[in-house]
Amino acid sequence: EKLGLPGAENASLFPVTDDEVEAYLTRELERFPDLTLERLGEGPVLAPGQQDMAFFDFVFPTPSGKIELESAEAVERWGIGALPTYAEPVESVRREHPGPGEYPLYMLTPNTKNRIHSQFGNLRMIRQFGDTPVAVMNPEDADERSLSDGDEIRIFNQRGELRVEVQLDSGLKAGCVCLTNGWWISEGGAVNILSAARETDIGYGAAFHDNRVQVERVGRAE
Repeated sequence: EKLGLPGAENASLFPVTDDEVEAYLTRELERFPDLTLERLGEGPVLAPGQQDMAFFDFVFPTPSGKIELESAEAVERWGIGALPTYAEPVESVRREHPGPGEYPLYMLTPNTKNRIHSQFGNLRMIRQFGDTPVAVMNPEDADERSLSDGDEIRIFNQRGELRVEVQLDSGLKAGCVCLTNGWWISEGGAVNILSAARETDIGYGAAFHDNRVQVERVGRAE
């Protein structure tokens, strides 16, 4: 009915009754003694076998069953040292190439709670939280570049560039620029344009946060 379909079509499109749906769900829930339709109707229920917080029971999936600082598994799986050590990022400002002055800012591309990466960006209920990408910078870095809130900026490195608005926030560490991932190319905020095809040393995932950039003003907000 909410879809505006004629009542006569409902029987063919949805060939089950409410009672049949309820009976099906009741059968499926028999595997979970703590769950019933009535209880679910009262509000959210923690899924069976899950915890409110990760490792709430202090049971860890390691060979020792403890938090491991010295890890033989890390040596075997990732080919790194058994003890945690600091490793300079590949694109550190302390490395000679590219030079520190060429791309002096670290580009951060965290997730946003409003999307799963680039999914759901077409939904109106998601776009109400912001339908254009906005980069965040520390006021100190902005002052060096004569930037004000709302200015259009160019974020670039040797791989590509993005043009977005800037928002100043002293809560972000100086030396960084932050733009959440998930924006489409058509929206002007596809952060992968700036990242290298490089694997992380642990987990062998994409090194999204190991990228250096420069920022300059394109236009000023009126």
